[in-house]
Amino acid sequence: IPTLIQIEVPEMDIQNFQESRKGVDFMLVIDTSGSMSGEKIKLVKESVEYLLDEIQGKDRLAVVKFSTKATKVIDFTPANKSNKLEIKNLVNENLVPSTSTNIGDALKLSIDMIRKRKDFSRKVGFLFLSDGRDNKGNSINSIIEKMNMLSQAKEVNGLHVCSFGYGQDHDSKMLLAIPRPNEGKFYYVDKIKNVDISIINCLGEVLTFYAKDLEISFSASPNVGLEVRKSYSKNVKKIDNEFTKTINHIA
Repeated sequence: IPTLIQIEVPEMDIQNFQESRKGVDFMLVIDTSGSMSGEKIKLVKESVEYLLDEIQGKDRLAVVKFSTKATKVIDFTPANKSNKLEIKNLVNENLVPSTSTNIGDALKLSIDMIRKRKDFSRKVGFLFLSDGRDNKGNSINSIIEKMNMLSQAKEVNGLHVCSFGYGQDHDSKMLLAIPRPNEGKFYYVDKIKNVDISIINCLGEVLTFYAKDLEISFSASPNVGLEVRKSYSKNVKKIDNEFTKTINHIA
């Protein structure tokens, strides 16, 4: 007998939830290598503008740009009305594509900035904007290793990672390696109309996050066998006829 177990959250007013939620720290990592010139960098600028329009004054934004080396553009700054225009102008000034692509250096610098924050209670929204075409010898395994370090860092209390691939020639394998399983998603951005859809889907999970490290246990009645379908079996442990599923976070 197929059975579906669902988690049902309490009903809530989204407006009240957004007003009462704690601020989020957004880490924006932007590729400014030569391969990002033309339409790609235009789409990135649109993405940044859309992000700034959606986040609130209680949220903070930090920006790292990278090509051959990674550079800090701005440290975590409140995204209030007076700062947003300054942030937007500063980011636009720095988005000038040139030279090579060093994803490893970008991740190292951005993770260091996250770990050096004074307030560790704030959730982190990690947004990586690139075509993923690394040419400085960073392997997919080395990228996974760095992102695992971020996931396991004691200074991070809640994490959602979104990677955005720009252009038809983007390296999807590299960009898919950045969000850890159950901690984010990859989005392909090839047109202006895809910018708002991709950003809002990412923000939807970052800004409505309310629970982490859940364990749900379920068991069958005596003398009834219970099996978990393979597609649902990730993070499931079985002891006798009781199953426990671990869920990283709920949004």
